Amino acid sequence: MSAARVASAQAQQADPFSFKTPLGWILWQVNADKAADFESAWIAIRTKFAASDKPEHKAVAESLKMYHPEKDPVDAPGVGKVALYYFVIDPASQTQSYNPTALLYETGDLFPRAEADAIFEKLKGALL
Repeated sequence: MSAARVASAQAQQADPFSFKTPLGWILWQVNADKAADFESAWIAIRTKFAASDKPEHKAVAESLKMYHPEKDPVDAPGVGKVALYYFVIDPASQTQSYNPTALLYETGDLFPRAEADAIFEKLKGALL
């Protein structure tokens, strides 16, 4: 398959972090040892969006709610201890993806590159 066809096929796939409904839900599986990094990364993202002068950024921060219902990590065979988090997005933006890569790198100059990279590394290191 040519590179152009691969790119076209990928572009046609729906972004699982974009919602066309008023409510969104995301489940994250996090390495239990890195749960604090995961939480601090998302707190940094929400804080930056909430402090923005742009109403669409403030709306993202207000709509993104993080829950960690299991205070004790789950023992997942072959993986180890897993912390489960879920996000409720209410109301979900009809234009903004909640993909952390998009939030960090595709929102103009909201995050300086070094800050975005540091937050992304925390998330990348925490996710299973």
